[in-house]
Amino acid sequence: EDVVSDAAAMADKMYNFAGMHNHPDVLHWIQLNTNTSEGGPFSRRRNSKHAANSWRFKLTFSQVMKIQEYCAERMRLLGYTFVTDETMLRNVSISTLGEMDQDVTVIR
Repeated sequence: EDVVSDAAAMADKMYNFAGMHNHPDVLHWIQLNTNTSEGGPFSRRRNSKHAANSWRFKLTFSQVMKIQEYCAERMRLLGYTFVTDETMLRNVSISTLGEMDQDVTVIR
């Protein structure tokens, strides 16, 4: 989800973390393959933001509650916001991303 929110910026961060320079062809590939609606379920081309939020329409609120219960510790560590009701689950304008715990290694 972090990568999907700004794939090009995240690619820059990953390359910088590795001590490398991002190549213009990488940016072109990201733009070509993450902002399209032509790809199918097994395609490398898709609207990445839509794909990252598809779980919000495929799972029931009950299923999400069970997942959150089971994964609560890791979700808190990674900074996820917990879904509290059906309305929040279905509203993709409400992000579930938050601030990561300071003990987690973050690529900056």
